[in-house]
Amino acid sequence: MHPFNSALRATIFTALAALAIPVIPLAAQEANLPITSTDVTAAIVGGAQVNRAASDAPELILYHGTILTGEGLSERNPKIVSAMAIGAGAVMATGSDAEIKRLARPHTRLRDLNGTFLMPGLNDAHVHLGSAGQTKLNVDLTGSKSLEEMLRRIKAKADQSPAGHWLTGGGWDHTLWADKILPTRRDLDKVTNDHPALLERIDGHIAVANTAALAAANITSATPDPFGAKIDHDASGNPTGILREDPALNLVLTKIPPPSTEDRRAALDIAITDALSHGVTSTQDFSEWPDFLVLEDMERTGQLHLRISEWLAFLLPLDTLKQYRASHPADDPHRSPQRPLRRRLRQLWNPPLRPGQT
Repeated sequence: MHPFNSALRATIFTALAALAIPVIPLAAQEANLPITSTDVTAAIVGGAQVNRAASDAPELILYHGTILTGEGLSERNPKIVSAMAIGAGAVMATGSDAEIKRLARPHTRLRDLNGTFLMPGLNDAHVHLGSAGQTKLNVDLTGSKSLEEMLRRIKAKADQSPAGHWLTGGGWDHTLWADKILPTRRDLDKVTNDHPALLERIDGHIAVANTAALAAANITSATPDPFGAKIDHDASGNPTGILREDPALNLVLTKIPPPSTEDRRAALDIAITDALSHGVTSTQDFSEWPDFLVLEDMERTGQLHLRISEWLAFLLPLDTLKQYRASHPADDPHRSPQRPLRRRLRQLWNPPLRPGQT
């Protein structure tokens, strides 16, 4: 969900329309600096006051721009300046061209934005970077306008894949099709050849499996519905291939070989590049633990240009959760403090009493 509510979005876009501002994407990595939305919103202090947490000598100064600082949005009076100083991966100061240029040192790089609009990066509060990237690498059915188009895309991937390779991915949405009829295993069987296939709907709550995938999971007409899930059957009592909710999907997912570390890295690169191209610079991600280890390696080698807060699966054993949490350096300045996190969790489970409650 977009982090700005509709009123704030309307304020921003109304202001831009009134100013006739050209909007040109400016990715953080273009300046070779890991600038993120949190840096921008936390470090912009107004005027040309310097954020002393960053280096006193800016590495980069952006000027002659149209820069939305993030201040004044709730008052419907967004603050816009023309220049910004950046150092140590954070915003040092904002203000006029003259004010900010005075902070320059011999090594500071200056960039003329030529009126380009710049704003704090967006935060996406619920993403699955690992699986999103895997979909792009495998069978991407996003935007398929019909069953026929879906099957064409599947066949294209099947034809270029080695024998027995699992076809995974998804993104299909039958509600966009004229007949709005769910696909079946028999539809997939026409184009998947000898490949087992499991392809998730765009919401991740439903998937369609072909006959080979159902056989690999030993799903038959006698297979009971897992608790909290459903296996669809046709009029003859045979599985249609439609699996609803995780307990049913997991019957097949557990049979699919996991991606290699190299494949995970390739998938994450695709997902992160896509996020940055849309102005998303920080996320709350729910990917698999091996994906997180790849992200950790990217961070250590200076190749992670997206700020990521990783969720941990609450159903894992407590000792495992503690081990996972301890794997990330405790002195990371962007890591959430443990005490406030615990306090917030207590508030979620034990909300304060309202007046009159006992």
